[in-house]
Amino acid sequence: MSFLAPSDFVGLVAQSNNEHTTPVIQLYIDKFESKYLTSLLGADMYAAFVADLTPTPAVVTSVPTDAKFTVIFNSFAIDDTYGSGCQHISDGMRDMLKYFIFFEYARDNQFDFTLTGATKNKYSNSEIARMVSTNANRNYDLGVKTYQQIQWYICDNPVPYDYDNYNGIPKEFSSWL
Repeated sequence: MSFLAPSDFVGLVAQSNNEHTTPVIQLYIDKFESKYLTSLLGADMYAAFVADLTPTPAVVTSVPTDAKFTVIFNSFAIDDTYGSGCQHISDGMRDMLKYFIFFEYARDNQFDFTLTGATKNKYSNSEIARMVSTNANRNYDLGVKTYQQIQWYICDNPVPYDYDNYNGIPKEFSSWL
């Protein structure tokens, strides 16, 4: 199952897409997409979410049909009028996954592993940026922000949907910046 394709990585999550990188990005999508969604929803709710997708088996264009899953799958912005006076804004699950997978891919692709060991590309007119100088951590934090908002909706949902099988794991920001 994949909600994403390598061609989805444009804009804030742009990655080089060519015959060398596209299969690697697809490997990252295949490896991390279900892990992040299972962490977000818990194993039982993730299984129910996947079972609700149309068309099945799941493909890039699959969407949930049950309203309780549609509302957390899509982006939302809700004014919290119950005392906190804040807004809850989610970019939706697809964008959340793009942010997280961008982070995983960018973090892991600083080095190549060859027969002679780990190598780092060095060019005559440039050098690889340190991880803190890239937007990988910012994108991770953008993913965490949407992740937290989806979990807020599930736990404190303003519409009384049945999320009784929720068992997600909280995530924290990578930095305060």
